[in-house]
Amino acid sequence: MNTVENKKGSATVFAIIGVVVVGLVIFYFVSDPFSTRVDQVASQATEWTPENIQKDPVGYLTWALKETGKTEQQLNASALSLRTKQNQADRQLTAKSADLSNYTKLLEEMKQAYKDAAANSAWPANVRGIQMEEAVLKGKVVESNDKINQLNELVGTYQKTKSVIGRKLGEVEQKLTEIRKLQNQLSTDLEIAKVNKSVEGIGDINDKLMAIMDTSSALANDSGDISLDDLVSPSNDQMVDDEFSKIMGM
Repeated sequence: MNTVENKKGSATVFAIIGVVVVGLVIFYFVSDPFSTRVDQVASQATEWTPENIQKDPVGYLTWALKETGKTEQQLNASALSLRTKQNQADRQLTAKSADLSNYTKLLEEMKQAYKDAAANSAWPANVRGIQMEEAVLKGKVVESNDKINQLNELVGTYQKTKSVIGRKLGEVEQKLTEIRKLQNQLSTDLEIAKVNKSVEGIGDINDKLMAIMDTSSALANDSGDISLDDLVSPSNDQMVDDEFSKIMGM
């Protein structure tokens, strides 16, 4: 009997709690003052507000060091990815530049062979030990010229790709320097806080931390993919050259 009554009593309590919770949820959405107060209490309890930082500087600085460590790892991973892509672009640039040089030399030889054969009516023409009739040689000249145009475009693309990746890598490395400098400051302040239980200017440290963390997260999440806009947009040097040419009427 007591067991049954206990179960009924427990069910009643849970039902009352459920009604209260539902009521509070509804009240949260219909009462702006109430919802604002709840948000403030939640923020005060779960976030590193200025008040919470002042109350527990050791806890805050320990947390800050942990977070900057995570961000440093993310930036290092991003830098590694960018360096890998930079090396890939460099290898392709070297290969395509060599092909461009070879095709350019071949085209000049074929053009000269055509001129010599036409001037002396000495067909077939000799190109690197291969005998070519006039029609065949014309076709090879056009084919080589098309190949050179293609390689020129590829070389330009890989040059621009290297430049874009280099800029992004520079931004990541600069942010890594800022992170490490901030870590040194946090470590020093943590030692002071352990002794004095407070740190002068800790609010300014938090502002700096948030600013660096925000920009670092954006950089760390950048996979280094090169967009069409990156490739189409001219470099600063090219923009200066173009503007100078306009001014000089060149």
